[in-house]
Amino acid sequence: MKFFLSRHTADTQTFFADHRASIASFNALLANCAAIFELPVSTVNIFADQQGSTIAFNRNGSIFCNLRFFEQLHNGNMNNSDGLMEAMAYWWITLCHELAHNLVGDHGPQHSYYSESFAHHYFARMVWWATHKTDIAIR
Repeated sequence: MKFFLSRHTADTQTFFADHRASIASFNALLANCAAIFELPVSTVNIFADQQGSTIAFNRNGSIFCNLRFFEQLHNGNMNNSDGLMEAMAYWWITLCHELAHNLVGDHGPQHSYYSESFAHHYFARMVWWATHKTDIAIR
């Protein structure tokens, strides 16, 4: 999985040293999400923007997920099955949303329809993952 760092980051070596563990956890989590959709892992990317409000975005069929939101919302809670499931559900729904952007650009009714269609179609796989994989903490 590729990682993109904001050009506003002054010291990249320090950033990677400080965030190495959370990058590895987020990478593993997103790889599990991609597997539910049968997406190649190369489709999903991680980016780090410490200032913006973007959680994730889709560009030319590639999905980019912001490390900062993972760290703020989930990273500290993934040492048990409930925390792992919460993180997985959040990012799985985020991928449903971003995959819908492959079909519709704006956030109108069609985008909602496709987002919900992805969630409906892949829900059984997500449930399977939740009942078989949440006992394995991603670290």
